[in-house]
Amino acid sequence: MAPEFSTLKNFLNEPDFSSDCQRLKANVGGEHGIWNENEEDQEEDKEDVGNQHVDEISLKLRGAPRAYGMGGGIKHLCLCLTDKSLESSLQNSNGGVGGSWQTKESEELGYSYFVVLFHWIRPPFLKSSVVHEKMVAQDFKVDLNKALVFQVGHLGEAYQEWVHQPIVCKEGPRFFENEFWEFLTRTVWWAVPVIWLPVVFYSISMSVRMGHGFPEIALMVFAGIFVWTLLEYTLHRFLFHIETKSYWGNTAHYLLHGCHHKHPMDGLRLVFPPAATAVLCVPFWNLVKLISVPSVTPALFGGGLLGYVMYDCTHYYLHHGQPSSDVPRNLKKYHLNHHFRIQDKGFGITSSIWDRVFGTLPQSKAAKKDR
Repeated sequence: MAPEFSTLKNFLNEPDFSSDCQRLKANVGGEHGIWNENEEDQEEDKEDVGNQHVDEISLKLRGAPRAYGMGGGIKHLCLCLTDKSLESSLQNSNGGVGGSWQTKESEELGYSYFVVLFHWIRPPFLKSSVVHEKMVAQDFKVDLNKALVFQVGHLGEAYQEWVHQPIVCKEGPRFFENEFWEFLTRTVWWAVPVIWLPVVFYSISMSVRMGHGFPEIALMVFAGIFVWTLLEYTLHRFLFHIETKSYWGNTAHYLLHGCHHKHPMDGLRLVFPPAATAVLCVPFWNLVKLISVPSVTPALFGGGLLGYVMYDCTHYYLHHGQPSSDVPRNLKKYHLNHHFRIQDKGFGITSSIWDRVFGTLPQSKAAKKDR
């Protein structure tokens, strides 16, 4: 099993989630549809599922090479469902329990083969109870086989609901038809430390050359990291999660952060592209310059930039790493909770400190804090 899907499976099997969620194992390979090894088992499952509630259902979804980019083989993915009406809904889907529930309409809308699964773990602020029906009513439908960036703007008010229905996939979608612009949207995680750590060290060295000693430099760097944690929270909450409905608003939001929520396991669009980071460095430098004296500005800026490097590397690890100790494991669980359960809470990536300060802890965390 690919590590990213293995760790996602482990997260969703945590005791905190099993108490209120149904678990479902999905094996991927072959043609799409819900099936068993033979037709006799299929018929038995139809009867069993139709007559009783089940806590765990094993489904085998045949071949989603477009969704997974595998072209065969079996991968396991456990998904939490929070609605006990799973079996009745599957029965009402196209083809019944034993048939295909990936309709042409949902395919055009950009739903993955896991759309039904993620329908039950959609954020509570998404009010529609039947996502598919609402989306089909729209004039425009997204085609996943084409470049997405200039399509999503046409969704209008439906964009917010569409973008918060995740597609769990091994390979990401195409953004642009133009190869150059497409290349700029893809960034390997290690490009972040390789490009920006030299800038960090150079900035700090500037303050050293201006006469500051090690204790002062250390204090400036830690102050810069602290400033970054607040900036991280503020950007994520108020900019990355801004609600849009206009064509260009939806397009800009998808490029900025929406793509990450739609395709949370896309490893090449998880960290910020260096060009985008360079643009954001300009206002950050001016902000630091505004609140500090000239000799302190470089080290403070370097500390903030170091905080960013730590943030982006941590963010990638939370999606694709396999933590073995409690602190990173809890951070991973906290962040995946933001993606797959409560997307309007838990905005902190490197820590939950600002969520605690500003009251955006997920309910389970807030309840533990009150006890």
